[in-house]
Amino acid sequence: VTAWAKYDSMDESVLNISQSGLVTASGRGQASVMIRFDTQAEISMFLTPFASNAKLTGWKHNNFVDRLAAAKFQELGIEPSGLCDDATFLRLELATGRQIFKVNAAPRDLRVLGNSRLISAWPARGGPVIADGQVHFAAGIWPFMGIFIQAVDAQTGRVTWRNDGTGSMYIQQPHNSPAFAGLAPQGYLAVFGNALIVPNGRSVPARLNRNTGQLEYFHLARHRSSGSDEVAVSEKAYYRGSTAYDLDTGLQSTDLGGNRCPVLFDGVAFTGGFRVAAFDVAHPILSTIKDRTENDKPVVKYTQIWTAPIKCELFLKAGPRLYGSRGRELIALDLHPNKQPGQPDQPATLAWSMPLEGASASGSIASMLAADNRLVVVTTDGAISCYGPDPVPSPTEFALPTRETLAKNNPAVLAAKKLIEA
Repeated sequence: VTAWAKYDSMDESVLNISQSGLVTASGRGQASVMIRFDTQAEISMFLTPFASNAKLTGWKHNNFVDRLAAAKFQELGIEPSGLCDDATFLRLELATGRQIFKVNAAPRDLRVLGNSRLISAWPARGGPVIADGQVHFAAGIWPFMGIFIQAVDAQTGRVTWRNDGTGSMYIQQPHNSPAFAGLAPQGYLAVFGNALIVPNGRSVPARLNRNTGQLEYFHLARHRSSGSDEVAVSEKAYYRGSTAYDLDTGLQSTDLGGNRCPVLFDGVAFTGGFRVAAFDVAHPILSTIKDRTENDKPVVKYTQIWTAPIKCELFLKAGPRLYGSRGRELIALDLHPNKQPGQPDQPATLAWSMPLEGASASGSIASMLAADNRLVVVTTDGAISCYGPDPVPSPTEFALPTRETLAKNNPAVLAAKKLIEA
């Protein structure tokens, strides 16, 4: 059945395969070939090493994962990058894992106990975002110890700007009295135009100028209990969870419904929750109302385009579909844009639903990614599942790693005990 089978290279930069099944190397690295016939599918792995051997200078096995990693480095013939701590940002070559540059956002190498180990006193909790060849990221937990937000050139790692002055500002607090406070970046940063939106955990997000790093607003006192590690941004608004804020001022806000940030596409915000809805966020409607003191208060609203009685949380849009979850169930929704000018789009409809698969896929659904006609699902327990367009008779299962407990006489354990008892 060779002539009737279908062959696909999973990475054509490493290998090519003809329709007769002949594999030829096109580069170095490791890649797989998928062979399909009727309802059967198999994967075959190929490897073209970068060198005949790799010098693992200074390499130490701290656990069983390190042993597997060392064997793979030897097999591929590549040398691993140097050690990286919580505050260091690395850029690696995708095909080889070779380090291109590293940038440390922390002012010095100071370690503290955290997450059951020693971590940097200024860990990079602010997830990076790339725009116009610049990588923006942040480091630091406690504002009084210093918060460091910076932009670096994505090709060279050269620092473009660095803001280290947002950690200790004398500003109005949520209890309406001034005190020292500041940003505490936590979560993925977001970019639109010149705006860099920085999530701050339980505090409201802040806006920095993306080109200069200058703080433009941080309304800590006005928006109490308005924090989240999730933010998104569009042309007219930024979003903290389901709440939309005016992007220019950060003042006016309105709740779109749901528990997560909306899925944004082409001026439309799609929200989940007890129902799925679509809002026109490209044309906000501004008006004023009277507050409790009879003063004018500006408010903003967004026109609802449609709503559908489907209970779920939305994660992303890929092609003509929205993808989300309901408990441990995956959900895909078909979008129905109206092709007739002047006619409204039709509500989304359920395309399919299925339970989260995999013996190791424990926990609830935390996030999703889509690429190369695949849907990747990540759970709160760290399990990763990949779904594709074709049936797979026996999906590959990898057990979740278990934490290795250090012996009581281990130097790291003794050092930690000494610190605690001091």
